[in-house]
Amino acid sequence: MKKGDFVEIAYTGTLALTGEKFDESKGALAIMGHKTVVPGVEKQLEDMNVGDEKEFSVSPADAFGKRKPEIVRVLPMRDFIKQKINPVPGIFVTIDNHEAKVQSVSGGRVRVDFNHPLAGRELQYKMKVVRQLNEPAEMAQKYFDYFGFVTKCSFADGKLTIKLEEKLKNLIEKMFAAKIKDMIPAIKEVVYDVEKKDEKKPVEAPAKQ
Repeated sequence: MKKGDFVEIAYTGTLALTGEKFDESKGALAIMGHKTVVPGVEKQLEDMNVGDEKEFSVSPADAFGKRKPEIVRVLPMRDFIKQKINPVPGIFVTIDNHEAKVQSVSGGRVRVDFNHPLAGRELQYKMKVVRQLNEPAEMAQKYFDYFGFVTKCSFADGKLTIKLEEKLKNLIEKMFAAKIKDMIPAIKEVVYDVEKKDEKKPVEAPAKQ
């Protein structure tokens, strides 16, 4: 596989040390060169063809990085009260647009870990290359399926039409249009089409006999 290829893969990911499964998919999308999978997985895909299967390990450096003690922080409870969050150990919270795991709560102080949950872990993968996507509409549809707001993609004469249930903010539309054109060079223009919901007709009372 080479840069720019859209590849559908099936895989099972486990922790190398314990064998505990952390992720599994029968139809995940890997877009080569666009960081949609961890670097260690993409490196393996470079030497694989459709139908190939492989088992391999991925070091922390090629997965979610090493743990950084400096991003484990202690915050005052009042910060969570302001956001109406009950910081129970083990839950994940969003602080300043970053996800963190609550480690402990004591004396009005909350210890949170901003490291990725799999940081510092060696991973083990069992992976198969299911197929390679080549049609722009299918490639775009598979990409947008991850976000869940696109109902259908169609492509003709360099133009990708994206059907939506609800209109997106203009900035978001521009961002996704630029991203999909960068990933799929055949797409020269992107248009959004918001589906019109049929107005419900009032139910008429049955005629009296």
